[in-house]
Amino acid sequence: MIGQLAARLRITPLEVYCEAIRAIGGNYYVTPIKNEAVAHYKRIWETHGIGWICEEMGHSKLDGYTNVISYYGSSEYDTRQMSRLIDLIVMECKEQGIENNDTERTRFTERRLEKWMNVSVGFVGETATAIHWNAITSSAGLCGRKAKNTA
Repeated sequence: MIGQLAARLRITPLEVYCEAIRAIGGNYYVTPIKNEAVAHYKRIWETHGIGWICEEMGHSKLDGYTNVISYYGSSEYDTRQMSRLIDLIVMECKEQGIENNDTERTRFTERRLEKWMNVSVGFVGETATAIHWNAITSSAGLCGRKAKNTA
């Protein structure tokens, strides 16, 4: 499903995933970081995985600091957040004209939850990588992107 969605939106699966991470809500911290430490902080934060996104928001109220928004990836999501991501995948696919029958949706949901549960209890390696690439997508209109006109 995510591959079809990325193709339809003409973006990479990684871009779809990162946009969804930003949109899910309740999965980030805003922290003032000393200006000279921002690059180092971002580098360390992003080593946690591809869904661990760190972006500068602008100057802090604190002199010599920059506000940084740090999103954590899906391996840290609670059940509500993960369910929302799965629902978003199905909803966005439907809005983009990518139809899947109920059996496909059920299998997709079961696979995502199974992989997420394995990651959540501490398993690492291929399972963790698979969930990052396959489990997440955006909601309708996320970041203002719709499928590009092919005509």
